[in-house]
Amino acid sequence: MINQDCFINVKIKNNSSYNLYTGAGLDILKSFPDLAIANASSTMPSLANVISPGGYLYYGYEGKFLTPGEKQLSFTIDPDDTLKQNNLANNVLSKKISVYSPGD
Repeated sequence: MINQDCFINVKIKNNSSYNLYTGAGLDILKSFPDLAIANASSTMPSLANVISPGGYLYYGYEGKFLTPGEKQLSFTIDPDDTLKQNNLANNVLSKKISVYSPGD
């Protein structure tokens, strides 16, 4: 619903065979059309927060959609292929949603 609080959570699995201990190579591209983001958070790897193989990173966004209609949401991690990977196809998540006006 437009102008209503909305939460988008993205969970990313470390499918590599090595630990992630820095944010190097973890650039992201996101497209959330017409979402006015009020807050964003993430879990980034560090020496104090190592993401082991099979572990997860989390990205969260809170905001409000400004217009109704179908929206194609997308999230891409490592768009420049900085990290060594066997499978690049799993770096992109795309989802179509419908945003409604009150009374629809």
